[in-house]
Amino acid sequence: MNQLPYWLFASLLLVCAVLYVGIRAYRIFLTRFERERRNVQQMSELHLATIEALARAIEAKDGTEVNYIHSVQLYGTAIGCAIGL
Repeated sequence: MNQLPYWLFASLLLVCAVLYVGIRAYRIFLTRFERERRNVQQMSELHLATIEALARAIEAKDGTEVNYIHSVQLYGTAIGCAIGL
């Protein structure tokens, strides 16, 4: 009966262990990265909502054109897209 040498078996076992640890660490990294990405997205949306609320409050108090802030936002977005932002 032909058996694997001890060093080959140990090497295969070591390679499997290293691969398992590497794959596991990569999955943990991806999970944390995705969670952080969602957190950044939520914070960005919250900041935008806060700025819009402040702008609307100023607009209401100032009595300027009703859609002035919205039109400035649209123009800013169009300019940003035009220059590649």
